[in-house]
Amino acid sequence: MLEAKPKKAEIIRIVKEHGDYKRLTSSGRITILNNGMQLAITYFVMLLVLFFFGGGRYVSVDYWLSKGLNRWKVTHDDRKQNQT
Repeated sequence: MLEAKPKKAEIIRIVKEHGDYKRLTSSGRITILNNGMQLAITYFVMLLVLFFFGGGRYVSVDYWLSKGLNRWKVTHDDRKQNQT
């Protein structure tokens, strides 16, 4: 963490000297990520939540699981009634 500040200052100096600093930083400040895994895990969790809850009716796992469980429950209950 302590090494990030001098590195960031060096990057800003180089960009100001050799590039168009205003254009390059118009959408946000220059940032150094501490750990690449943090970003990967964040996106994985977001994808996991989308996969289970937010994909809509036909592409969501919980929709298909509930549909399959309801079908199994109905056939299972019918078998019990026919056996008695």
